[in-house]
Amino acid sequence: DRGSITVSTLQGQLGASIASIGPEPTVVEYGGLGKRMALYRLPAAGAGPREYAFSLPLDSLRPGDNPIYVRVVQEDGHMAWSSPVYLVRE
Repeated sequence: DRGSITVSTLQGQLGASIASIGPEPTVVEYGGLGKRMALYRLPAAGAGPREYAFSLPLDSLRPGDNPIYVRVVQEDGHMAWSSPVYLVRE
């Protein structure tokens, strides 16, 4: 938990002390097509939940098709995305 990390790119820089990095991401947005960097600590192996439930407020749907995706970050850092579920607002 000692030291620090800094990542520098042409778009910007993200840095933090190792001790301050937790499971909630520190995010720097770079605009464009959702370009961003996120810095967070992965949970200890086997420490993450096996089931998860959530609610999604639907008050900001646009008229027409609204694709909804679910992204999962596994404890080893691998990510998976669902196929879109389309909600249509008349």
